[in-house]
Amino acid sequence: MKNLAGMNFRQYVPLQKDINKGNWDGVDKFIKKDQEAEYSKISFLGDTALHTAIFAGRVNIVKELVNRMPEEDLNKPDDIKFTFLGYCALIGNIEMAECIIGRSRGGLSIGNGPKKIIPVVVALNYCPEIKMVEYLYSLTPLQQLSPGNGLNGATFITRAIYAKAFDMALLLLQSYPDLAIAKDIYGQTPVLALASISSAYPGGNQLICWKQWIYNTTPPGDVQNNNAYSVGSYFSPTVSTALIIASWYLSNIGVLLLNKYLLSFHGYRYPIFLTVLHMISCSAYSYASINFLDLVPLQHIHSKQYQNRFNRSDRSSSISDALDAIARSSIHH
Repeated sequence: MKNLAGMNFRQYVPLQKDINKGNWDGVDKFIKKDQEAEYSKISFLGDTALHTAIFAGRVNIVKELVNRMPEEDLNKPDDIKFTFLGYCALIGNIEMAECIIGRSRGGLSIGNGPKKIIPVVVALNYCPEIKMVEYLYSLTPLQQLSPGNGLNGATFITRAIYAKAFDMALLLLQSYPDLAIAKDIYGQTPVLALASISSAYPGGNQLICWKQWIYNTTPPGDVQNNNAYSVGSYFSPTVSTALIIASWYLSNIGVLLLNKYLLSFHGYRYPIFLTVLHMISCSAYSYASINFLDLVPLQHIHSKQYQNRFNRSDRSSSISDALDAIARSSIHH
């Protein structure tokens, strides 16, 4: 990195203040007076105006500066070998990344830092926001994560495993099985990463209190002869489904009769409020059943683009499939 300690950056202090405040009019006025300020280093850290806007989270200024910047400068690494898109991936700002990628997709394949890791790996390694990773992964050419492209592929899989994004790890492993035993930037392999996560394997210690009690008190049975007991083994699937449907009908009939009693016999005159109260109660009970009682799994709603990219395999079997893929690759080697 060049020594910038002896340089005078006082003239750029007003520009830095306007950027940090999100004042584009002030930034534009300053740049018109000093056109070199748009691309020059304006701090002793070596930051340009666009760097400052990215770190300050000023999306409006980032958009303006990106639209005025030539494409070759937009993808040019700085003194520490990071691109503007790499910094967006680092801080996890999707809107800024969209702005840069809209001008040029070349930054998706440019390595950042001494390890030359591409932005999607930067996001997965440093940014806790998984949505940023999903966005960059949907746009990054898959060959950029191949075994022949440095440490990106192995690092992506190990970091995805630690982030419990097993679907992305599995999808990449299916395309490049050799990555199962490849080392990442920390010298780890996906096999070691998966083995070090105890929560990736089913067990009673991951269950909530009442399910853990059932897990501990239910006899294991004869597993080899498929005679193991489970909570739903006392009824056949048909009977269980019939009981659930019957309970649903009975609860709805009960609510209708209660509403009829309140409105007709008790003289309650606020039916809309009664309906609102009913909907709020349903939402509250549903939230408690999903997040606390864990009666049904939480369903995430994703975009169609995400579904086409990530939902090629059932999420419920992602972990076991990943284990199988890693095991097969290990056997071949």
